[in-house]
Amino acid sequence: MSKGNSEPDPELVRQIEEAQATLNKILSLVKGGVAPAKPPKRARAKKSGGDSSSSAALDFSMGLRAFVKKHKSGKSGAQKFTLLLAYLAKGDGKKAVALDEIVREWKTMTALLGSYNNVHALRAREADLVDSKEGLYLLRPGWKDRL
Repeated sequence: MSKGNSEPDPELVRQIEEAQATLNKILSLVKGGVAPAKPPKRARAKKSGGDSSSSAALDFSMGLRAFVKKHKSGKSGAQKFTLLLAYLAKGDGKKAVALDEIVREWKTMTALLGSYNNVHALRAREADLVDSKEGLYLLRPGWKDRL
């Protein structure tokens, strides 16, 4: 912290308050008393924009990187694989996409998606999100509901 009349960092204050509450609880336990009640947690501000993972919110007209960045949060590798396939197929369950194309696009976005692993495709098939035939992948009916 800098010297002067500047405001204290709210995150630092929160961490100190948490540490103080923990120490008070430990001290009470050591003395054989009852631990004091926890102070109520502060409500965190929610991000605006609604539920970006909603299947109705899939907008295939946006750019690939923006699409992935918007919808990747909280998804497993299999779900990310399906999401990428859905974008490349524009949500059409009848359009087949080559695995090579999916892998190529994934590798251009490693910072967003993490490293590609062949098990992602396998897990997506096991979860009935996608179907594959001869290196081509198709979306399965109901894939949106399971993302």
